[in-house]
Amino acid sequence: MAIFTRAILTEDDFKLDCDLGINNAGYTMVKSIDVKTDRPKGRKDYQMIYVKSGEVYITFNNERHMLKPGQIFLYYPTEPQFYEMFGKDKPEIFWIHFSGNKVDELLERAGISGMHIINSRVGYKVIETIGKIINEIRNKDIMFEERINSLFIMLLIYIGRDIANNEKKNNEFSESARTYIEEHYFEDFPNSEYAEHFGVSESSFVKVFKRRFGVTPQQYKNDCRIKNAQSMLITTNNRISDIAKIVGFNDPLYFCRIFKKATEMTPSEYRENFKRT
Repeated sequence: MAIFTRAILTEDDFKLDCDLGINNAGYTMVKSIDVKTDRPKGRKDYQMIYVKSGEVYITFNNERHMLKPGQIFLYYPTEPQFYEMFGKDKPEIFWIHFSGNKVDELLERAGISGMHIINSRVGYKVIETIGKIINEIRNKDIMFEERINSLFIMLLIYIGRDIANNEKKNNEFSESARTYIEEHYFEDFPNSEYAEHFGVSESSFVKVFKRRFGVTPQQYKNDCRIKNAQSMLITTNNRISDIAKIVGFNDPLYFCRIFKKATEMTPSEYRENFKRT
């Protein structure tokens, strides 16, 4: 069984000669049957799908993505659309189709232009706002089109501000994590211990750090070790094996391999070339 609620403003895929137009919006809940949507040529308008519960499987660019509650998928005009919902997952989704001459600008200002999968922490606002849009389309009260446009803009504001705030927090977290690694680079901490220190999951820790700095935490730690080893090689007379241990490598041979990979020189060659006299 599937419960399908749809409010239609226009049967067309695109509203011409307007800055913003909502074409239709709706809610779907699947309980026992499987539902598949297949539009090889897509639509002329945009479509936003919000997953309230369960899972939704979207195939895009030959990759299959599983969307979980709180995630949004944004289809752009003429993009092929293929998504599936299975009764065993009991999915619920809200969706909205929109178009207009100013849509690209609005998406850009909201910070989501070009994005397809959007992680949202404002789910109740998405549900509430699309619900209001559905009711406005059904009731068609005075200036309802202006009302649904303003509601949709508020929806973009909710999503955009959430993304911006989340990015700001991620950047602050990443900087704290980088400082912590720099202060403890010589200690043999696994990613799980870093994650525990900051109270996040290991996967989240690695993902956020790599997105910010382009390398994994362990790669960054090795970079710190090599940089400090470089400094010690040219400012001290310590043995290479001792330097290796000081910067966190228990195996001098492994240290030499990592050092040469990073600098294209062995530690001995580096010392010989840059040793201060």
